[in-house]
Amino acid sequence: MKFKTELDLKAFFDTNYKKAVVSANRLLNNQPVAEDVVQDCLIKLWDKREELIESTITGYFFRMVRNRCIDILRNKQPETVTPEDANLAFTDHSNLELNELKQKINSIIDGLPNRCREIFVLSRFEKMSYKEIARTLSISPKTVENQISRALKVLSASFSFKLILLFLLKP
Repeated sequence: MKFKTELDLKAFFDTNYKKAVVSANRLLNNQPVAEDVVQDCLIKLWDKREELIESTITGYFFRMVRNRCIDILRNKQPETVTPEDANLAFTDHSNLELNELKQKINSIIDGLPNRCREIFVLSRFEKMSYKEIARTLSISPKTVENQISRALKVLSASFSFKLILLFLLKP
């Protein structure tokens, strides 16, 4: 679909808006921010309509949404801590350790090659099947399988124990 008129954009919006908001909300866990992200990405898509290749517009749009969500999560400012929260923080070391582990895993995922990272995030965090990923990115399911395997090898090599990767093994 090529955007030649605003009607083309409206048709694209009607087809993809809800799914994009759901995907963004899965990452951000904040419905209003997810809606803002999708709307911003639609505006950017409209602005870049002349540069886009017709067959890749949908995939490009969903990548824009995902990347914008990741940027928001990276730049999220720490929330203000009250004295009550500070007391809880000192007594709850397991949450601190879990957050550190999540940061390390996210850092490793961020270090994956772009395509590998994109496929891995769609599989593990967007809960898309290999076939859905293959269709969305216009690649073969075998390529998806190989990239997931590659990502898991990198992750498992980064940890001295593999128990923490159990949540990553099955989509």
